[in-house]
Amino acid sequence: MNLREIAAVDHAAILSDVSQGFAIPLTITNPAGVSVTLAGFASDVGEVVDPESGIPVIGRRATISFVQDPIVEAGLGPIVAIVDDNRRPWLASFADAHGVVRIYKITGVMPETDLGSLRCSLETYRLSPP
Repeated sequence: MNLREIAAVDHAAILSDVSQGFAIPLTITNPAGVSVTLAGFASDVGEVVDPESGIPVIGRRATISFVQDPIVEAGLGPIVAIVDDNRRPWLASFADAHGVVRIYKITGVMPETDLGSLRCSLETYRLSPP
């Protein structure tokens, strides 16, 4: 096993360690409504400075990171950021520190192809009443 392969295995172990690490259960749902639950990192924090411009703003930044193998194995298809409000988006959900499950729309997908993981940008998503 070469150094890059070792790094990919280590990276997957770190991103997936729910019992002793920082990973938590994440549920990813494709536009057809098919879901898979996997382990990964999640963050939803308030910001007061735009990280790109340095201009003071009030906002929120939510992201998830996970190994993409469970998505491929479940046959969900490639995750795509769907910004058109008339189309069903890819969704991500996870519980916050208080156990409240929040649902987010995936608005950006940034692959880490060398290590086999994805980082997704999220925005709060509200489901329509049935």
